[in-house]
Amino acid sequence: MEKDIKKIEEGTYEITLQTSGEEWNKEIESAYNKLAKNVEIKGFRKGKAPKDMVRSRIKPEKMFNEAINSFLEKNFDKVIKEAGLALFDQPHLHVEKISNEELTLKIHAVVEPTVELGNYKNIEIDKEVVVVVDEDIDARIKDLQEKNAELTVKEEGTVEEGNTVIIDFEGFLGDKPFEGGKASKYQLEIGSNSFIPGFEEQIIGMKSGEDKDIKVTFPENYTPELKGKEATFKIHLHEIKVKELPSIDDELALDANLDDVSTLEELKEHYRKELFAEKEAENNNKSLEKLLDVIVKGSKVEVSKSLIDREVSSRIEGLKADLERQGNTYEGYLEQIKTKEEDFVNNTREQTKNNINFAFVIMEIAKQEKIEVSEEEIDKDLEEIAKMYGQSVENIKNMLQDRLHGLRQDKLFRKVYDFLKTVNNL
Repeated sequence: MEKDIKKIEEGTYEITLQTSGEEWNKEIESAYNKLAKNVEIKGFRKGKAPKDMVRSRIKPEKMFNEAINSFLEKNFDKVIKEAGLALFDQPHLHVEKISNEELTLKIHAVVEPTVELGNYKNIEIDKEVVVVVDEDIDARIKDLQEKNAELTVKEEGTVEEGNTVIIDFEGFLGDKPFEGGKASKYQLEIGSNSFIPGFEEQIIGMKSGEDKDIKVTFPENYTPELKGKEATFKIHLHEIKVKELPSIDDELALDANLDDVSTLEELKEHYRKELFAEKEAENNNKSLEKLLDVIVKGSKVEVSKSLIDREVSSRIEGLKADLERQGNTYEGYLEQIKTKEEDFVNNTREQTKNNINFAFVIMEIAKQEKIEVSEEEIDKDLEEIAKMYGQSVENIKNMLQDRLHGLRQDKLFRKVYDFLKTVNNL
């Protein structure tokens, strides 16, 4: 047998295998003998008919296929192993030449992405200084104030931005009501943008007890039966309410229901520490992201184009299925995000390649540093999940069977991140 292996693109090799003479004759003879056992000819017991008669009953393509399969079983894995290649996908076989005298096969093989790691230790990452300013604390107190606000009826005047209204409404396309377009005593905060554009704005200026017809146009990214259509909503305004905010004082601090807080000053100090911890955690995550970006960009990853294409196709088909379940379309989604399909596919391909590069760099670091995830670690995580949901571990295992690989990989990645934090300056 003669062989030739050449790289035709990143992650893809063309393997040429040639055989002839005695080696190929033995394969053909072996294929004939195997197929001949199942040939039945009237007047002869199975396996006792003349050889020429049996051979005439066996189609040449069937015999060649059997011979090729036998030849590959004996040689292909050995060739791959000797070349140091790790297959990632089913190879594509092309029979270039075949006869009773010789065989030439060309095989396109996609191999696992290969990683040449750059430096991943002793890297300096500039870290931002965490600062909590008074405005941050004031904003958090303002949120608490909003949460403890009370709505009171507005006896006089008209609807203003920020008011809450109690309304009945019914939507019509032409003179026909449409499904899902009707509600009674509905509470709506004006300015919350809970409804489609133009709806809330037209309620401003109405008085309690007033009726009004308002016209709106559904956006293009709405459900297929309504998108882009003009509708009329008949509105009856029952009541207008205004938000009354509590005073910012010790009483508001008590409303926060925090164990270590009984005064406004204590509340401010609590929020200062809380905000610092949150910003510190966010800062640490940003530093880790910067570190990982440096490591991945400093490494060389070779990925087959066919692997990337397959992943891109899978992601787009998954998106189409999700949109269809939501009553939307892929074309409508592209219109919504104002992107041409070609640009969207190219962006998806770039993101996919970056994701693959990232994943294989992290896995290569784990391999180099002998970082692994044990069954005991997975079992412990499953026990915690089971406890959280009040289920048995066995039930959780069955429920998450298809996701166990993902859970294991997430755990491995987190362990690599923890390792990288210890060997770099963040």
